[in-house]
Order: sequence, then structure tokens, then C-alpha cells
Amino acid sequence: MDAVRATNLASYHRHRGKRLPIMRAYGAANRERIAQRTAAWREANRDAILERKRARYRADPEAHRAANSAYRLAHPEVFRAKSRRRRAVLAGVPREPYDELAIFERDGWECQLCHQPVDPQLRWPNPRAASIDHRIPITAGGPDVPANVQLAHSGCNSGKRERVA
Repeated sequence: MDAVRATNLASYHRHRGKRLPIMRAYGAANRERIAQRTAAWREANRDAILERKRARYRADPEAHRAANSAYRLAHPEVFRAKSRRRRAVLAGVPREPYDELAIFERDGWECQLCHQPVDPQLRWPNPRAASIDHRIPITAGGPDVPANVQLAHSGCNSGKRERVA
């Protein structure tokens, strides 16, 4: 088996320059089909995937936490979107995916609560950083849809709390 694996690996490296563009073109042309096949495989192997993740975590929990923290710092918008989705599901309100940047552009980078400009370069925990504010809060039954969200400074949004503006 080792000889076969070594031969296959050598062939892979020898032809990698030729195969890579072909593989990328196939992936681009069949993105939807590949996504469906991957989703079906993940559904069929959900328990095995979870067990592998748990085993990796048990083997080195500190490495897992460090990798998660690094990813969180690099991609804060992903975690904010997950939090909003989770809150909407728990509250049982309608939700629709949207891009934070598109909302910020739509509102012209102006805080919709204090009507002052928002600096795109600032990041949380700066109170002048950009954040998503729900006009009707999720806790008050407001949907998590683009029509119900607006750009607000992080500090203005915190000060508004759960009030309807």
C-alpha cells in the first residue's frame, strides 16, 4: 500500500501544475452541484464529523480555543451574523440574510440614530464603530430583515437598548 501511495503522490506533484487550472475550472462550472453533493455527504456523515471534531477538541482544547479566537478576530461579521440569526430563531421572528456592508452603504455611512458620520476604519469596542441596529428590536418582535435594520454607532446602538426608535 505504501508503494502505491508513494507513486500516486509523486504523480500528483509531477502533474499538479497542469491539473490545478482544470480542477479550478471544473469547480467554478459545477459550484452548485458540488455544494449539493457536499451538503448531502455532510448530512449523511453528521455523527462521524461531530465525533472527529470532539476528538480534536479533547486532544488539545487550548489549540482549539486559540484557533477559534484567531478566526473570530479575523471575521467578526460572521459571528455577528450568527448571533443575529440565533436570536431571530429563538424569538420566532422572520429573518432574511443580508450583508452588513450593503446596509452601511445603503445608509451612506451615517448613523441613523444621531445622524453623524461613521468611520468605516473604526472597530469594536470603539463606541464610534459601525454596528447594525434593529429599528424594531428582535426582542419586541421585529424581523431580522434588511428593511428593519439600519447603521448606527456602536455607542448609540447600546444607548438605545431595546427601545423602538
